[in-house]
Amino acid sequence: LGSSKLLSLLPRAGLQAFGIDIGQFASSPPYVIVAGPPEPDAVVLVENPEAFEAAVESTMDLPVAWVSVYGFGISNIDGQGARLADMVTSTGRAITLVRSGSPPPLDALLGHQRLLHWGDFDRAGLLIFRAMQIARPNLRLSALYQPMAAFLRSGGGHPYVECTGKPRQDLWVAED
Repeated sequence: LGSSKLLSLLPRAGLQAFGIDIGQFASSPPYVIVAGPPEPDAVVLVENPEAFEAAVESTMDLPVAWVSVYGFGISNIDGQGARLADMVTSTGRAITLVRSGSPPPLDALLGHQRLLHWGDFDRAGLLIFRAMQIARPNLRLSALYQPMAAFLRSGGGHPYVECTGKPRQDLWVAED
C-alpha cells in the first residue's frame, strides 16, 4: 500500500478501514511548462510533452507560445481532463516553468484571443479538449489536427489496445 499510485486508485472507504488517511499525503505540485516570445500571435496548449518539445524546437522563430498542459497532468491526471480543465481556470495554483524564450505569465497566455489545443487525436484527447473548452470557451482545435485527420481518413492510425497505451477507448463521434 506504500505506492502513491496504488493509494490514489483504492476506494477511500477501504483505505479508512486500514486506518489510512489519504488527506495526510501532500499532492504533487501542479507544473505547467511554457515557451515562446513575449508577445505571441497565438497560444497552443499541447497535451503531450514529446509534441511540446518538438513544437518548441521546430518553431523557435515563429510568434507562437506553447503551453504543455500535460506538464500539469504528469502529477494530476484523472483520465477525463477535468484537472487539466481546472488548471486553465485556476492558474494561481500552477507553478510555471519556462522552457524557452520569455513568454508572458500563464494567465495572459490562457487569456489570449487565439487560444488553441493540440493533443491526441483519439477519444480521450478530444474529451480533454472539451473539458478545457468549458473553462475557456474561446479555445479551438489547432490546424495541427488536419494532417492527423487526413491520415485517419486514409485508413491510417493505430488500434485502441493496451500495447499502444489506448486500452478500452470506445468509438466516439462528436456532435459538431
